[in-house]
Amino acid sequence: MIRRYFFSFILIIFALSAIFAGEVSTGLELNSFLGLSLTNADFIYNKTDLNLKVKSILSEEIFLYGCLGASYTGIPQENILTKNNLENASFFYPVEFSVDEAYISIKNFLLSGLDLQAGKQRISWGKADKINPTDVLNPVDLSMITDLSKKIPTLALNLKYYFPGLEDTGIQVVAQPYSGQSVLPVTFVEKRLTDKIKKNATNVTALEIDENWNGSIITPAYNITNGLIGGKIFGKIYGFDLSLSATRRINDIPYVKEIYLSNEVTIDYTHLDKTNAVVKDKYYLLDYHKETIIGFDMAKDWGIFLSWIELSVTFPDETKTKTYTFSSNTIYNIPFPPTTLTTNISLTEEKTILKDPYVKFVAGVDKNFDGGWYINFQYAHGLFMERGYEDERLQDYFVLNLEKTFFDDKLKFRLYGIADVDNIVDRFKDSDITKSFMDNSAVMGAFEVCYSPLMGVNLKLGVMGIDGNGETTLAMYKDYDMVYLEFSTSF
Repeated sequence: MIRRYFFSFILIIFALSAIFAGEVSTGLELNSFLGLSLTNADFIYNKTDLNLKVKSILSEEIFLYGCLGASYTGIPQENILTKNNLENASFFYPVEFSVDEAYISIKNFLLSGLDLQAGKQRISWGKADKINPTDVLNPVDLSMITDLSKKIPTLALNLKYYFPGLEDTGIQVVAQPYSGQSVLPVTFVEKRLTDKIKKNATNVTALEIDENWNGSIITPAYNITNGLIGGKIFGKIYGFDLSLSATRRINDIPYVKEIYLSNEVTIDYTHLDKTNAVVKDKYYLLDYHKETIIGFDMAKDWGIFLSWIELSVTFPDETKTKTYTFSSNTIYNIPFPPTTLTTNISLTEEKTILKDPYVKFVAGVDKNFDGGWYINFQYAHGLFMERGYEDERLQDYFVLNLEKTFFDDKLKFRLYGIADVDNIVDRFKDSDITKSFMDNSAVMGAFEVCYSPLMGVNLKLGVMGIDGNGETTLAMYKDYDMVYLEFSTSF
Protein backbone atom coordinates (compact mmCIF):
# COMPACT_ATOMS: atom_id res chain seq x y z
CA MET A 1 0.00 0.00 0.00
CA ILE A 2 2.74 2.46 0.98
CA ARG A 3 4.81 1.69 -2.09
CA ARG A 4 1.77 2.11 -4.34
CA TYR A 5 1.11 5.64 -3.05
CA PHE A 6 4.78 6.52 -3.22
CA PHE A 7 5.31 5.39 -6.81
CA SER A 8 1.91 6.72 -7.92
CA PHE A 9 2.96 10.17 -6.79
CA ILE A 10 6.18 9.96 -8.83
CA LEU A 11 4.46 8.49 -11.89
CA ILE A 12 1.87 11.27 -11.96
CA ILE A 13 4.57 13.95 -11.98
CA PHE A 14 6.61 12.19 -14.64
CA ALA A 15 3.53 11.45 -16.77
CA LEU A 16 2.48 15.10 -16.76
CA SER A 17 6.02 16.11 -17.64
CA ALA A 18 6.12 13.66 -20.53
CA ILE A 19 2.78 14.88 -21.84
CA PHE A 20 3.89 18.51 -21.79
CA ALA A 21 7.56 17.76 -22.59
CA GLY A 22 8.63 19.26 -19.30
CA GLU A 23 11.88 19.20 -17.35
CA VAL A 24 11.83 17.36 -14.02
CA SER A 25 14.05 18.00 -11.00
CA THR A 26 13.89 15.97 -7.80
CA GLY A 27 15.36 16.26 -4.33
CA LEU A 28 15.33 14.44 -1.03
CA GLU A 29 15.40 15.98 2.44
CA LEU A 30 16.09 13.93 5.55
CA ASN A 31 15.77 15.21 9.11
CA SER A 32 16.13 13.16 12.28
CA PHE A 33 15.64 14.66 15.75
CA LEU A 34 16.21 12.90 19.07
CA GLY A 35 15.53 14.67 22.38
CA LEU A 36 16.48 13.14 25.74
CA SER A 37 15.03 14.46 29.01
CA LEU A 38 17.59 15.80 31.49
CA THR A 39 15.21 14.99 34.36
CA ASN A 40 14.49 11.29 33.96
CA ALA A 41 16.39 10.21 30.81
CA ASP A 42 13.12 9.59 28.92
CA PHE A 43 12.99 10.27 25.21
CA ILE A 44 10.92 13.43 24.73
CA TYR A 45 11.22 13.41 20.93
CA ASN A 46 12.14 10.68 18.48
CA LYS A 47 11.14 11.88 15.03
CA THR A 48 12.49 11.26 11.53
CA ASP A 49 11.12 12.99 8.42
CA LEU A 50 11.87 12.15 4.80
CA ASN A 51 10.56 14.44 2.06
CA LEU A 52 10.65 13.80 -1.68
CA LYS A 53 10.39 17.05 -3.63
CA VAL A 54 9.57 17.05 -7.33
CA LYS A 55 9.39 20.08 -9.61
CA SER A 56 8.26 19.74 -13.19
CA ILE A 57 8.84 22.77 -15.43
CA LEU A 58 6.25 22.55 -18.19
CA SER A 59 7.10 25.90 -19.81
CA GLU A 60 8.76 29.20 -18.97
CA GLU A 61 5.65 30.27 -17.08
CA ILE A 62 4.16 27.02 -15.77
CA PHE A 63 5.50 24.44 -13.33
CA LEU A 64 4.18 21.71 -11.08
CA TYR A 65 5.50 21.19 -7.55
CA GLY A 66 4.93 18.32 -5.18
CA CYS A 67 6.35 17.21 -1.86
CA LEU A 68 5.60 13.75 -0.48
CA GLY A 69 6.50 13.26 3.19
CA ALA A 70 7.12 10.20 5.33
CA SER A 71 7.40 10.62 9.12
CA TYR A 72 8.43 8.17 11.80
CA THR A 73 7.63 9.00 15.42
CA GLY A 74 8.85 6.64 18.13
CA ILE A 75 6.23 5.64 20.68
CA PRO A 76 6.80 5.22 24.45
CA GLN A 77 7.40 1.59 25.36
CA GLU A 78 4.80 1.74 28.16
CA ASN A 79 2.14 2.04 25.44
CA ILE A 80 2.79 -1.59 24.47
CA LEU A 81 0.02 -3.14 26.56
CA THR A 82 -1.28 -6.20 24.71
CA LYS A 83 0.20 -9.24 22.99
CA ASN A 84 -1.32 -8.03 19.72
CA ASN A 85 1.04 -5.05 19.91
CA LEU A 86 3.98 -7.46 19.93
CA GLU A 87 2.74 -9.05 16.71
CA ASN A 88 2.28 -5.74 14.90
CA ALA A 89 5.51 -4.24 13.59
CA SER A 90 3.72 -1.05 12.52
CA PHE A 91 2.83 -0.41 16.16
CA PHE A 92 6.51 -0.40 17.15
CA TYR A 93 7.60 1.52 14.08
CA PRO A 94 4.67 3.71 12.96
CA VAL A 95 5.24 5.60 9.72
CA GLU A 96 2.89 8.29 8.44
CA PHE A 97 2.76 9.23 4.76
CA SER A 98 1.35 12.54 3.59
CA VAL A 99 1.30 14.94 0.67
CA ASP A 100 2.94 17.99 2.19
CA GLU A 101 2.54 20.26 -0.83
CA ALA A 102 1.13 19.77 -4.34
CA TYR A 103 0.28 22.73 -6.55
CA ILE A 104 0.51 24.25 -10.01
CA SER A 105 2.07 27.67 -10.57
CA ILE A 106 1.23 29.80 -13.61
CA LYS A 107 2.85 33.16 -14.30
CA ASN A 108 0.95 35.77 -16.33
CA PHE A 109 -2.30 33.87 -15.87
CA LEU A 110 -4.95 35.40 -18.17
CA LEU A 111 -3.13 38.75 -18.17
CA SER A 112 0.39 40.08 -17.74
CA GLY A 113 1.47 40.42 -14.13
CA LEU A 114 -1.12 38.01 -12.68
CA ASP A 115 0.33 34.87 -11.08
CA LEU A 116 -1.70 31.87 -9.97
CA GLN A 117 -0.88 29.05 -7.56
CA ALA A 118 -3.55 26.42 -6.96
CA GLY A 119 -3.30 23.37 -4.72
CA LYS A 120 -1.95 22.43 -1.32
CA GLN A 121 0.68 25.03 -0.43
CA ARG A 122 2.42 27.02 2.27
CA ILE A 123 1.58 30.74 1.94
CA SER A 124 3.74 32.87 4.17
CA TRP A 125 2.77 36.40 5.18
CA GLY A 126 4.80 38.87 7.20
CA LYS A 127 8.38 40.12 7.33
CA ALA A 128 9.27 39.07 10.89
CA ASP A 129 11.55 36.16 11.73
CA LYS A 130 9.44 33.15 12.86
CA ILE A 131 7.15 35.15 15.17
CA ASN A 132 4.66 36.44 12.58
CA PRO A 133 1.32 37.81 13.87
CA THR A 134 0.01 38.27 10.29
CA ASP A 135 1.00 34.77 9.10
CA VAL A 136 -2.45 33.22 9.63
CA LEU A 137 -3.19 31.45 6.34
CA ASN A 138 -1.83 28.05 7.42
CA PRO A 139 -2.49 26.24 10.72
CA VAL A 140 0.36 26.04 13.21
CA ASP A 141 2.12 22.84 14.29
CA LEU A 142 2.97 23.07 18.00
CA SER A 143 4.07 19.47 18.42
CA MET A 144 7.73 20.36 19.05
CA ILE A 145 9.04 23.04 21.42
CA THR A 146 12.11 23.51 19.21
CA ASP A 147 10.01 24.78 16.31
CA LEU A 148 6.85 26.60 17.41
CA SER A 149 6.72 28.54 14.13
CA LYS A 150 6.14 25.48 11.93
CA LYS A 151 3.06 25.73 9.70
CA ILE A 152 1.01 23.10 7.86
CA PRO A 153 0.33 23.64 4.11
CA THR A 154 -3.34 23.75 3.14
CA LEU A 155 -5.42 23.66 -0.05
CA ALA A 156 -5.73 27.16 -1.46
CA LEU A 157 -6.25 29.33 -4.52
CA ASN A 158 -3.55 31.99 -4.48
CA LEU A 159 -3.70 34.94 -6.88
CA LYS A 160 -1.03 37.65 -6.92
CA TYR A 161 -1.09 40.66 -9.27
CA TYR A 162 1.92 42.97 -9.72
CA PHE A 163 1.10 46.54 -10.70
CA PRO A 164 2.83 47.50 -13.96
CA GLY A 165 5.73 49.93 -13.62
CA LEU A 166 6.03 49.48 -9.85
CA GLU A 167 8.75 47.33 -8.27
CA ASP A 168 7.43 44.43 -6.15
CA THR A 169 4.10 46.19 -5.65
CA GLY A 170 0.73 44.58 -6.04
CA ILE A 171 -2.23 42.83 -4.51
CA GLN A 172 -2.76 39.24 -3.37
CA VAL A 173 -5.98 37.30 -2.81
CA VAL A 174 -6.09 33.89 -1.12
CA ALA A 175 -9.11 31.61 -0.81
CA GLN A 176 -9.26 28.29 1.02
CA PRO A 177 -12.35 26.08 0.59
CA TYR A 178 -12.29 24.72 4.15
CA SER A 179 -10.55 25.46 7.43
CA GLY A 180 -7.36 23.84 8.66
CA GLN A 181 -6.72 22.67 12.21
CA SER A 182 -3.51 23.00 14.21
CA VAL A 183 -1.47 20.21 15.75
CA LEU A 184 -0.97 20.82 19.47
CA PRO A 185 -0.27 18.86 22.67
CA VAL A 186 -3.69 18.45 24.29
CA THR A 187 -2.06 17.70 27.66
CA PHE A 188 -1.34 21.43 27.95
CA VAL A 189 -5.07 22.18 27.65
CA GLU A 190 -5.80 19.71 30.44
CA LYS A 191 -3.01 21.03 32.65
CA ARG A 192 -4.32 24.57 32.27
CA LEU A 193 -7.85 23.46 33.18
CA THR A 194 -6.61 21.59 36.26
CA ASP A 195 -4.57 24.58 37.45
CA LYS A 196 -7.55 26.88 36.94
CA ILE A 197 -9.81 24.65 39.08
CA LYS A 198 -7.20 24.53 41.85
CA LYS A 199 -6.83 28.29 41.77
CA ASN A 200 -10.59 28.93 41.95
CA ALA A 201 -11.28 26.36 44.70
CA THR A 202 -11.44 28.95 47.49
CA ASN A 203 -14.54 27.64 49.28
CA VAL A 204 -13.08 24.26 50.32
CA THR A 205 -10.41 23.27 52.84
CA ALA A 206 -8.89 20.56 50.64
CA LEU A 207 -9.30 19.68 46.97
CA GLU A 208 -8.32 16.42 45.29
CA ILE A 209 -8.00 16.53 41.52
CA ASP A 210 -5.68 14.86 38.99
CA GLU A 211 -4.82 15.79 35.42
CA ASN A 212 -6.63 12.87 33.76
CA TRP A 213 -9.45 14.27 31.64
CA ASN A 214 -11.91 12.98 29.09
CA GLY A 215 -12.51 15.24 26.15
CA SER A 216 -13.91 15.57 22.66
CA ILE A 217 -13.88 18.15 19.89
CA ILE A 218 -16.33 19.74 17.47
CA THR A 219 -14.56 20.15 14.13
CA PRO A 220 -15.88 22.79 11.71
CA ALA A 221 -18.39 21.52 9.16
CA TYR A 222 -16.70 20.41 5.96
CA ASN A 223 -18.21 23.05 3.68
CA ILE A 224 -17.18 26.21 1.91
CA THR A 225 -18.87 28.51 4.44
CA ASN A 226 -16.11 27.58 6.87
CA GLY A 227 -13.33 28.44 4.46
CA LEU A 228 -10.79 31.26 4.57
CA ILE A 229 -10.59 34.43 2.51
CA GLY A 230 -7.70 36.86 2.71
CA GLY A 231 -6.30 39.81 0.82
CA LYS A 232 -3.08 41.79 0.96
CA ILE A 233 -1.67 44.95 -0.61
CA PHE A 234 2.14 45.03 -0.70
CA GLY A 235 4.81 47.32 -2.07
CA LYS A 236 8.02 49.30 -1.60
CA ILE A 237 8.21 52.94 -0.55
CA TYR A 238 11.60 54.64 -0.05
CA GLY A 239 13.25 51.31 0.67
CA PHE A 240 10.58 50.13 3.09
CA ASP A 241 8.85 46.82 2.35
CA LEU A 242 5.23 47.31 3.41
CA SER A 243 2.03 45.32 3.38
CA LEU A 244 -1.51 45.64 4.69
CA SER A 245 -3.68 42.53 4.93
CA ALA A 246 -7.14 41.37 6.00
CA THR A 247 -8.27 37.80 6.67
CA ARG A 248 -11.56 36.17 7.63
CA ARG A 249 -11.04 32.64 8.98
CA ILE A 250 -11.72 30.04 11.64
CA ASN A 251 -8.96 30.13 14.26
CA ASP A 252 -6.95 26.93 13.81
CA ILE A 253 -6.50 26.39 17.59
CA PRO A 254 -9.61 25.16 19.46
CA TYR A 255 -10.93 26.73 22.63
CA VAL A 256 -12.66 25.08 25.60
CA LYS A 257 -16.38 25.44 24.95
CA GLU A 258 -17.79 23.35 27.82
CA ILE A 259 -16.45 21.89 31.07
CA TYR A 260 -18.19 19.18 33.11
CA LEU A 261 -17.09 18.38 36.67
CA SER A 262 -18.48 15.77 39.04
CA ASN A 263 -17.62 16.47 42.70
CA GLU A 264 -17.92 14.57 45.95
CA VAL A 265 -18.03 17.03 48.86
CA THR A 266 -17.41 16.04 52.50
CA ILE A 267 -18.56 18.39 55.29
CA ASP A 268 -17.46 17.63 58.85
CA TYR A 269 -20.38 18.49 61.18
CA THR A 270 -18.09 18.73 64.21
CA HIS A 271 -15.68 21.03 62.35
CA LEU A 272 -17.76 23.19 60.03
CA ASP A 273 -14.65 25.01 58.85
CA LYS A 274 -13.42 21.80 57.18
CA THR A 275 -14.89 21.04 53.78
CA ASN A 276 -13.16 18.59 51.45
CA ALA A 277 -13.93 18.11 47.76
CA VAL A 278 -12.86 15.33 45.41
CA VAL A 279 -13.30 15.86 41.66
CA LYS A 280 -14.36 12.42 40.45
CA ASP A 281 -15.04 12.91 36.73
CA LYS A 282 -13.74 15.60 34.39
CA TYR A 283 -14.76 16.25 30.80
CA TYR A 284 -14.25 19.10 28.33
CA LEU A 285 -15.53 19.93 24.87
CA LEU A 286 -13.35 21.81 22.37
CA ASP A 287 -14.67 23.96 19.53
CA TYR A 288 -13.43 26.51 16.98
CA HIS A 289 -14.45 30.14 16.53
CA LYS A 290 -14.37 32.62 13.65
CA GLU A 291 -12.41 35.86 13.57
CA THR A 292 -11.32 38.72 11.34
CA ILE A 293 -7.66 39.78 11.36
CA ILE A 294 -6.18 43.04 10.07
CA GLY A 295 -2.40 42.92 9.66
CA PHE A 296 0.44 45.31 8.91
CA ASP A 297 4.15 44.69 8.48
CA MET A 298 7.17 46.74 7.53
CA ALA A 299 10.83 45.88 6.99
CA LYS A 300 13.89 47.84 5.88
CA ASP A 301 17.51 47.05 5.26
CA TRP A 302 19.46 49.99 6.67
CA GLY A 303 22.79 48.70 5.41
CA ILE A 304 24.23 48.31 8.89
CA PHE A 305 21.30 46.14 10.08
CA LEU A 306 17.88 44.82 9.03
CA SER A 307 14.79 45.78 11.05
CA TRP A 308 11.14 44.82 10.98
CA ILE A 309 7.86 45.44 12.73
CA GLU A 310 4.68 43.46 12.34
CA LEU A 311 1.29 43.64 14.06
CA SER A 312 -2.18 42.20 13.81
CA VAL A 313 -5.52 43.34 15.20
CA THR A 314 -7.93 40.44 15.77
CA PHE A 315 -11.70 40.93 15.90
CA PRO A 316 -13.08 37.65 17.29
CA ASP A 317 -16.70 36.58 17.07
CA GLU A 318 -18.29 36.44 20.51
CA THR A 319 -17.16 33.20 22.13
CA LYS A 320 -18.39 31.68 25.41
CA THR A 321 -17.36 28.92 27.79
CA LYS A 322 -19.88 27.05 29.96
CA THR A 323 -19.01 25.19 33.15
CA TYR A 324 -21.30 22.53 34.61
CA THR A 325 -20.65 21.25 38.13
CA PHE A 326 -22.50 18.23 39.52
CA SER A 327 -22.30 17.46 43.25
CA SER A 328 -22.86 13.73 43.05
CA ASN A 329 -22.54 13.05 46.80
CA THR A 330 -22.57 15.32 49.81
CA ILE A 331 -21.32 13.49 52.91
CA TYR A 332 -22.00 14.94 56.38
CA ASN A 333 -19.73 13.45 59.06
CA ILE A 334 -22.10 13.43 62.07
CA PRO A 335 -20.85 11.44 65.12
CA PHE A 336 -23.97 9.18 65.48
CA PRO A 337 -24.56 8.01 62.77
CA PRO A 338 -22.73 9.23 59.58
CA THR A 339 -25.19 10.43 56.96
CA THR A 340 -24.83 10.57 53.18
CA LEU A 341 -27.15 12.75 51.10
CA THR A 342 -27.09 12.26 47.36
CA THR A 343 -27.89 15.30 45.26
CA ASN A 344 -28.06 16.10 41.55
CA ILE A 345 -27.69 19.85 41.73
CA SER A 346 -25.96 21.41 38.71
CA LEU A 347 -24.32 24.80 38.85
CA THR A 348 -23.78 26.44 35.48
CA GLU A 349 -21.43 29.31 34.71
CA GLU A 350 -21.54 30.94 31.30
CA LYS A 351 -18.66 33.26 30.61
CA THR A 352 -17.80 35.33 27.54
CA ILE A 353 -14.10 34.75 26.90
CA LEU A 354 -13.76 36.49 23.53
CA LYS A 355 -15.51 39.58 22.29
CA ASP A 356 -13.19 42.59 22.25
CA PRO A 357 -10.38 43.04 19.69
CA TYR A 358 -6.77 42.43 20.73
CA VAL A 359 -3.40 43.36 19.23
CA LYS A 360 -0.29 41.22 18.72
CA PHE A 361 2.97 42.71 17.51
CA VAL A 362 6.66 42.01 17.12
CA ALA A 363 9.68 44.22 16.44
CA GLY A 364 13.18 42.99 15.73
CA VAL A 365 16.61 43.58 14.26
CA ASP A 366 19.36 41.31 12.97
CA LYS A 367 22.89 41.82 11.75
CA ASN A 368 25.70 39.78 10.19
CA PHE A 369 29.11 40.93 11.39
CA ASP A 370 32.58 40.34 10.03
CA GLY A 371 34.29 37.32 11.48
CA GLY A 372 31.25 35.03 11.29
CA TRP A 373 29.14 36.71 13.98
CA TYR A 374 25.34 36.99 13.73
CA ILE A 375 22.85 38.50 16.18
CA ASN A 376 19.06 38.56 16.15
CA PHE A 377 16.92 40.30 18.79
CA GLN A 378 13.13 40.54 18.93
CA TYR A 379 10.43 41.76 21.27
CA ALA A 380 6.99 40.21 20.83
CA HIS A 381 3.61 40.71 22.47
CA GLY A 382 1.56 37.56 22.02
CA LEU A 383 2.36 34.18 20.46
CA PHE A 384 0.31 31.96 18.14
CA MET A 385 -1.51 30.09 20.93
CA GLU A 386 -2.52 33.23 22.87
CA ARG A 387 -5.86 34.90 22.17
CA GLY A 388 -6.19 37.83 24.52
CA TYR A 389 -8.53 36.48 27.21
CA GLU A 390 -7.87 35.49 30.81
CA ASP A 391 -6.63 31.93 30.27
CA GLU A 392 -4.74 32.82 27.08
CA ARG A 393 -3.81 36.42 27.76
CA LEU A 394 -1.13 38.01 25.61
CA GLN A 395 2.31 37.85 27.18
CA ASP A 396 5.61 39.60 26.50
CA TYR A 397 8.64 37.88 24.99
CA PHE A 398 12.27 38.86 24.55
CA VAL A 399 14.09 36.66 22.04
CA LEU A 400 17.86 36.57 21.49
CA ASN A 401 19.80 34.50 18.96
CA LEU A 402 23.60 34.73 18.84
CA GLU A 403 25.75 32.74 16.38
CA LYS A 404 29.46 32.39 15.57
CA THR A 405 30.87 30.35 12.69
CA PHE A 406 34.37 28.90 12.16
CA PHE A 407 36.30 27.16 9.38
CA ASP A 408 34.36 28.63 6.45
CA ASP A 409 30.99 28.08 8.15
CA LYS A 410 31.59 24.38 8.72
CA LEU A 411 31.36 24.78 12.51
CA LYS A 412 28.78 26.98 14.17
CA PHE A 413 28.08 27.76 17.83
CA ARG A 414 24.62 29.06 18.62
CA LEU A 415 23.24 30.52 21.84
CA TYR A 416 19.56 31.41 21.95
CA GLY A 417 16.92 32.11 24.53
CA ILE A 418 13.45 33.46 25.26
CA ALA A 419 12.32 35.40 28.31
CA ASP A 420 8.54 35.26 28.86
CA VAL A 421 6.86 37.81 31.15
CA ASP A 422 3.17 37.58 32.01
CA ASN A 423 2.05 41.16 31.33
CA ILE A 424 5.15 43.29 31.79
CA VAL A 425 3.08 46.43 32.51
CA ASP A 426 1.42 44.82 35.53
CA ARG A 427 4.79 43.64 36.84
CA PHE A 428 6.07 47.23 37.08
CA LYS A 429 2.87 48.29 38.88
CA ASP A 430 3.44 45.87 41.79
CA SER A 431 5.07 47.17 44.97
CA ASP A 432 7.78 44.49 44.93
CA ILE A 433 8.83 44.58 41.28
CA THR A 434 11.60 41.99 41.59
CA LYS A 435 9.35 39.41 43.25
CA SER A 436 6.57 40.13 40.78
CA PHE A 437 8.86 39.39 37.84
CA MET A 438 10.23 36.22 39.46
CA ASP A 439 6.73 34.89 40.20
CA ASN A 440 5.30 35.66 36.75
CA SER A 441 8.04 34.90 34.24
CA ALA A 442 9.72 32.01 32.45
CA VAL A 443 13.04 31.52 30.66
CA MET A 444 14.09 29.13 27.94
CA GLY A 445 17.78 28.92 27.04
CA ALA A 446 19.74 26.65 24.74
CA PHE A 447 23.27 26.14 23.48
CA GLU A 448 23.88 24.36 20.19
CA VAL A 449 26.87 23.19 18.16
CA CYS A 450 26.38 22.54 14.46
CA TYR A 451 28.90 20.80 12.19
CA SER A 452 28.54 20.82 8.38
CA PRO A 453 31.27 18.71 6.75
CA LEU A 454 29.57 19.08 3.35
CA MET A 455 27.10 21.49 1.85
CA GLY A 456 23.61 20.29 2.74
CA VAL A 457 24.77 18.02 5.57
CA ASN A 458 24.25 19.22 9.15
CA LEU A 459 24.82 17.57 12.51
CA LYS A 460 23.61 19.41 15.62
CA LEU A 461 24.16 18.74 19.31
CA GLY A 462 22.38 20.97 21.81
CA VAL A 463 21.11 21.33 25.34
CA MET A 464 17.92 23.18 26.33
CA GLY A 465 16.61 24.25 29.72
CA ILE A 466 13.23 25.77 30.59
CA ASP A 467 11.98 27.08 33.90
CA GLY A 468 9.18 29.40 34.94
CA ASN A 469 6.54 30.40 37.45
CA GLY A 470 2.96 31.58 37.50
CA GLU A 471 0.76 31.27 34.43
CA THR A 472 3.39 32.05 31.81
CA THR A 473 3.08 30.15 28.54
CA LEU A 474 6.65 28.85 28.57
CA ALA A 475 6.20 27.52 32.12
CA MET A 476 4.00 24.79 30.64
CA TYR A 477 7.15 23.44 28.95
CA LYS A 478 9.35 23.41 32.05
CA ASP A 479 9.46 19.59 32.02
CA TYR A 480 11.09 19.72 28.58
CA ASP A 481 14.69 20.24 29.69
CA MET A 482 16.66 18.09 27.29
CA VAL A 483 19.80 17.33 25.37
CA TYR A 484 19.11 16.81 21.69
CA LEU A 485 20.80 15.49 18.57
CA GLU A 486 19.67 16.44 15.08
CA PHE A 487 20.85 15.24 11.69
CA SER A 488 19.67 16.73 8.40
CA THR A 489 20.72 16.46 4.81
CA SER A 490 19.36 17.25 1.35
CA PHE A 491 20.40 16.03 -2.06
